[in-house]
Amino acid sequence: MSITGLKAAAKEKSDRCFSRTLQAIDELKRSEEKITFASVMEKAKVSRAYLYNNTYLRDLIISSRDQPGRQDSTAALKVILDSQIVEIQRLTRAANKVEQYEKQIKLLREENRQLKEQLKSLYSY
Repeated sequence: MSITGLKAAAKEKSDRCFSRTLQAIDELKRSEEKITFASVMEKAKVSRAYLYNNTYLRDLIISSRDQPGRQDSTAALKVILDSQIVEIQRLTRAANKVEQYEKQIKLLREENRQLKEQLKSLYSY
């Protein structure tokens, strides 16, 4: 199996886990059961680490847990939105760093080209 195939399979598995988790949270809400990491983990058949490492799911569970019976409230949505804003800020900072590095690479390549030309002119007979 190629790298591309492995990546596609991993993405598909991740998408299935995400869907199962959202469905489990929805089922727990509808049945008015307590929403905890343990209950979601058991119902969705995912690991605790998966729930904690996925910021969207983690924030959704925390906001649902803190407000039983009012999982779709404005406060729950605010927690999710806040985590998405933090993630966007992190990605923006990373994009800015990448842009800076690309500029540095461009300058270094130009400098390298100039140095090669100097060497060529020095050692040309």
